[in-house]
Amino acid sequence: MENAGERVISSTQSLSTVSNEILNRYRITSIILAFTVLGLAILVLFGWASGNYGVVRLIPDFINNTNTADAVIPFAGQVNSTTAICLCLTSIALLIFNFSNNSKVRVIARMTGTLVVFFSALGIWGEITGDELFSIRLFQPEPSAPGITFPNPVVQEEAASLLLLGLALLTFAWTFKRTCLSHLFSVASLLVPLLILFGAATKSPHLCAMGGCFQMSIGFSILVIFSSLGTLLASCDTGHAAILASKSAGGALSRRGAAFLLMLPFLLLLRTVLVSVKVRGYPLVEEPLSWAFFALLALIFTVWLIASGAGALERIETEKEEMKLQLEESEDMMRRTLKTVSNSSSSASQSITRFKKICMVCSGEFEYSIETCPNDGNPLQKVRYDTLVGTTFLDKYEILEELGSGGMSTVYRVKQVFLGKEFALKILKDSASGSGESIARFQREAQAAGALKHHGIISIQDFGLTPDGQPYMTMEYIAGSSLSQLLDKKSKLDLRLALSFMDQICEALMHAHENGIVHRDLKPSNIMLVTGLDGKINAKIVDFGIAKVVAENNENSLNLTKTGELIGSPLYMSPEQCKGQKIDHRSDIYSVGCVFYEMLVGMPPIVGKQVTDTILAHIQKPPNPFPDSIEIPSNIKNAIFKALEKEPDSRHQTMYDFKKSIFSN
Repeated sequence: MENAGERVISSTQSLSTVSNEILNRYRITSIILAFTVLGLAILVLFGWASGNYGVVRLIPDFINNTNTADAVIPFAGQVNSTTAICLCLTSIALLIFNFSNNSKVRVIARMTGTLVVFFSALGIWGEITGDELFSIRLFQPEPSAPGITFPNPVVQEEAASLLLLGLALLTFAWTFKRTCLSHLFSVASLLVPLLILFGAATKSPHLCAMGGCFQMSIGFSILVIFSSLGTLLASCDTGHAAILASKSAGGALSRRGAAFLLMLPFLLLLRTVLVSVKVRGYPLVEEPLSWAFFALLALIFTVWLIASGAGALERIETEKEEMKLQLEESEDMMRRTLKTVSNSSSSASQSITRFKKICMVCSGEFEYSIETCPNDGNPLQKVRYDTLVGTTFLDKYEILEELGSGGMSTVYRVKQVFLGKEFALKILKDSASGSGESIARFQREAQAAGALKHHGIISIQDFGLTPDGQPYMTMEYIAGSSLSQLLDKKSKLDLRLALSFMDQICEALMHAHENGIVHRDLKPSNIMLVTGLDGKINAKIVDFGIAKVVAENNENSLNLTKTGELIGSPLYMSPEQCKGQKIDHRSDIYSVGCVFYEMLVGMPPIVGKQVTDTILAHIQKPPNPFPDSIEIPSNIKNAIFKALEKEPDSRHQTMYDFKKSIFSN
């Protein structure tokens, strides 16, 4: 065990840990690039429509006379109106991918990419065959009049770059054997534009091979480079490009290497402009000084990259050393606390028998030292109970306090003795751990929540069985209160706060449903409220104990309930759930409608005198109308009552539809 720390560190170094902070920066950069391309492409179209042909170049050529060989910057030609429209479409698709994770909305972006592929292919066909595409033109100005022509033949290399860019959008975030297809097409679309940029920077008037020369303009090249980079940055969390968003040393080096390669042609282009532009007949910068200026800028940029990279590597090494120290401390503690093999087969932890006081009138539970009930003044009854508080579970979880107990399990606040970090420990009770169905349902909760990675859903850290067969799981510990406790204090919430909670709840459930998981027990007590560092109250969904994992074909659904068995909380159960029928994600939409109604009114929409009355009311009776004393916007009323329809087909069909309806004015 002497080098265990080193072994663990070295094995973890090979893993690429994607940083959400870096991904957010990339997303913002991608959005800026998309808006830049969209704005410049619209400017080009305006130039064609108004006859201002100087605008359609984007990059001025500084021609000193009529001889184009004297141009300061080669390839400073016009941007075709067809390519400008295609670039507008790529920018719109890229913005959709950045602003929406909804699969249905993203279909629109992929269709836009398909249009780019189609029009690019038409441009190539027209250029190869000499067909001017008159028969299929959507826009055609009058002869000798300014206007936009679309579609029309396009230079082959420009059309090919657009074709690859369209394929990158069409295959956005699709992977094949860990390779993101979108990344391959994006990188391929960069090749010719970068070649044109280097040609212009080195003042090469022609780039020819095999009897043909490139005719792509610099303006178009820069727009394609921006679009390709935007597509790459928007999907850096998948495939091999994930290294660019990694917090590892390799990620830091990859980011700086990519930045240097991208800056090089632009620095060369700047040098060419400075040496070629003349003021009063003299060049702005002489040739030797231009190279010195280029070298100075390159040196400054390189020094900055090295300095920032060194800082990043220093932070990584510091974190590595801290982790190594923690592991060494953990090993020392493990040596002191590990039991022998014979002892490890005994019970995971020995419960402690204690006493507490309960009120026989209000059923409240109180500390043993209290004599009378604070609620009604009645004398309290002494009872005995077993608790794990004060013990160490599995020799690694110090149990600090009991957070809650239900029919099947008990939840404790614990501290991991090796790392000092707090978790919530959920242990299946002895009365339930002997049932295979209870254990399977308990495991299903761990698998269902563990499969979901969303800030609005509690994360599962570990699941297992103790040596004597008692199931347990450790979860993220949330230091907060439930929505049920908040409603007990406030009765009802103001509309603004309720909408804030619903926005977060809908987003979390959208993520669960998109991953094929139905919660089936949505209620205020399963929604935890946590105050963030910014003071905002955030909602987190907990308790996937009766969640259902739905297969795509719905034939292999993992359902732990028998036909006709009622699972859920009656006040928030859908009619089909009350009947014990097969349910899907629309049952969660019904439950969320009940929760939203209660947030605004202070009580659920359907309440019976007894449990059976409530269940029958969900099946047969309409929900209670909103009280006249509460002002609720009509769109929210309509959205809630549609979510509470008896038939699933009459409700919103997705959680996205429900969210959209409550936030539409």
